[in-house]
Amino acid sequence: MAMNVARVNVWAGSIKDEPGGMAEKLAALSNAGVDLEFIIARRDTNGKNGVLFVAPISGAKGMRVAKNAGFAKADTMGSLRVVAPNKMGLCTEISTKLAAAGINLRGYSAAALGRNAVIYLAFDSVQDSNKAVQVLQAASKKKAGAKRKAGAKKKAAPKKRATAKKRAGTKKRAMAKKKAAPKKRATAKKKAAPKKRATAKKA
Repeated sequence: MAMNVARVNVWAGSIKDEPGGMAEKLAALSNAGVDLEFIIARRDTNGKNGVLFVAPISGAKGMRVAKNAGFAKADTMGSLRVVAPNKMGLCTEISTKLAAAGINLRGYSAAALGRNAVIYLAFDSVQDSNKAVQVLQAASKKKAGAKRKAGAKKKAAPKKRATAKKRAGTKKRAMAKKKAAPKKRATAKKKAAPKKRATAKKA
């Protein structure tokens, strides 16, 4: 599976920095049937409140409930959702490519489950997120092309090896015939010799 990059709207809301502060906000969303894929919370610098980020929120009802619960769409922050095969170094690869393109990250959240990994990226602007989409999609296409070429080479390789084995087998059989032939002629001479000597004695 190639890297799948999609834009996503992240919603943010303030929560009380106390037991149940986050549960209260999430309960309002879940009771309204909002199915979340992404949740991240952190304590604010003032030590009194926290910030809760969630995604996705869609549909008229979901958005209305989110607004009533104190959430607002983070319009000033561009966000992306990346799904890719889970492998060692994936997050390093993504952050390195974005850095090489001069794109600064505002937030980075990643988790792996089984064969796939899901990564949420936040940027300072929608323009930066649009640029990041181009960078990551280009990298994904390049990698997919390299895999196809490698697969084609692997399929072609067994045919060459099979041909080499056939040639080696033919040579072995030819050598075996050459070695066996002199023995047969020598045996024939030995069998014929005693008969001639016996005939000479009788005469």
